[in-house]
Amino acid sequence: DDKPYRRKVSLLLYLNKDGWSADDGGILRAYVRPKRKSGDACNNVHDIVPEGGKLVLFDSTSVEHEVLPTCKERWAVVGWFLIDKETKSETAGVRGGGEKRSRHSGKEQTTSSKKKKNKRRKQRQANG
Repeated sequence: DDKPYRRKVSLLLYLNKDGWSADDGGILRAYVRPKRKSGDACNNVHDIVPEGGKLVLFDSTSVEHEVLPTCKERWAVVGWFLIDKETKSETAGVRGGGEKRSRHSGKEQTTSSKKKKNKRRKQRQANG
């Protein structure tokens, strides 16, 4: 993939009419890996019925998922919060995450990274 970003958080808002049931299909199946030190590879499987008005958010980098076949028309608003591919931090560089962004010397920076740089510069100046 040649895009400079990757998905960090996935968002689904189901708009289906009332009365949706598991028999109607379209279930979001999430495979959540437990954080265990024992090295246990077992997954927790969560099935989410796409009932109207339900909002689902999950970490796209750690939750594998699929949508099971649907028996009737399924409506949803789907979106993603994106993160720069080269970003190592879990929060830095999130696009659409509410941080103000600006351009400086051709590089995009978040306001929090600018504050950290300013703090380091002041510490260097104070230390000589």
